[in-house]
Amino acid sequence: MTPERARELTLTPPVDPRAVGTVGAFVVTYRRPELLVQTLRTIRLQTHAVQSVVVLNNDPAADVRTLLREEFPEVTVVDLPDNTGSAGGFAAALRLAAEQGLTWAWLFDDDVVPYPDALAHLLAATRGGEEPAEPLGVLAPTQVSAAAVFGASLWRHRPLQPPPALRNGTRPYPVDVASWAGMLVHRRTVEQVGYPRAEFFRCFADYEFCLRVRAAGLRVFAVPASRVRHEHGAPVVVTRFGRPSVRYQYSPARNYYHVRNAAYTARFILHSPAAMASHVLRTLRLAVGDLIYDDHRGRRLWRRLQGLVDGFRGRLGRREDLE
Repeated sequence: MTPERARELTLTPPVDPRAVGTVGAFVVTYRRPELLVQTLRTIRLQTHAVQSVVVLNNDPAADVRTLLREEFPEVTVVDLPDNTGSAGGFAAALRLAAEQGLTWAWLFDDDVVPYPDALAHLLAATRGGEEPAEPLGVLAPTQVSAAAVFGASLWRHRPLQPPPALRNGTRPYPVDVASWAGMLVHRRTVEQVGYPRAEFFRCFADYEFCLRVRAAGLRVFAVPASRVRHEHGAPVVVTRFGRPSVRYQYSPARNYYHVRNAAYTARFILHSPAAMASHVLRTLRLAVGDLIYDDHRGRRLWRRLQGLVDGFRGRLGRREDLE
């Protein structure tokens, strides 16, 4: 969805723009009604209530309003004009949050389930001491799955896990990139940085957005005490040649978008030869894993290499031939 079309999305009545500390929750969904309902139920159960909840429906053919009308009459549904992917959905969400005058926008994929005190812990981090020299832009919870506990990362030409002492602690700490899963975005972030790149369609738009946040002088903080449940696909352990590997069963299309958008970011946004080289090496390493452990090996390898070429050439947008 283009910025012009996203700008046409409006909600009424808006939140009072004079209000301080207001939080709106925004859930981007696409053809997963059971997961969507679970996410909305847990948002409703937060110990710190949100002022509004908006579902952004990426499938215009799906009647999400009828699904939610009885159990969630307070939820507003916005049908996007076509499937914009997660990147376009969250760009529209932040535009709506700005129009509502919200202080914070709390962002969710439709498969993210926040713990009851997740929002309370995120907001507590904003009051946890003196205001830092660089103002807060983004707060990120810890993500919990059946396979791992994970979350925001440092950026050293590539994503890098923070030290275990920080990840396993209780105090918020600065990071560089985080995912949409429960990300809390301050109004000043949109005012200074703008919106996610809708042309990414899906994958890596959250990291690219956070890198722009950091470049603008705003802080990105991980909040270990705030937790959300987020299952990445259906992880299985595959053993080849006596060596096991956890495989997440991602589609070849998803691999394409991730590789492409990370390559574009390294070349055209960061202008970093080191990030480009690191990305090429990582892509090749993952491609070897595809060949050893996964099904549809040839297709997976081709999509990764295709993404690498398209990203470095600057070709973005949705690839309908991959769907």
